[in-house]
Amino acid sequence: MNCWHCNTELIWGGDHDIDEQYDDTYSMVTNLSCPKCDSFVEVYYPSEKTLEDYKKHETNFSNDLKHHEEMYGEQEQKELKESYKQSLVNKKEREENKVE
Repeated sequence: MNCWHCNTELIWGGDHDIDEQYDDTYSMVTNLSCPKCDSFVEVYYPSEKTLEDYKKHETNFSNDLKHHEEMYGEQEQKELKESYKQSLVNKKEREENKVE
């Protein structure tokens, strides 16, 4: 995994279990650090309960997306797609600038 800020490969610092009594949303946290810019990243892994909840809500999200497509006209959908394409272009430009 690379650093968001400078694109340098992050160094793994360790994994730590999270006590369910403290937080039942996540079961583990991984910490990573950047040797170049000293950024610190924590990555939280969801608990089994959270993963089950996500699966339940995926169906609802799919239904909401279908409803959104039905609700908005072609012009709005076209604008959303163009906005998404532009965000991908912007992301690519940021990545290219980090490499230089």
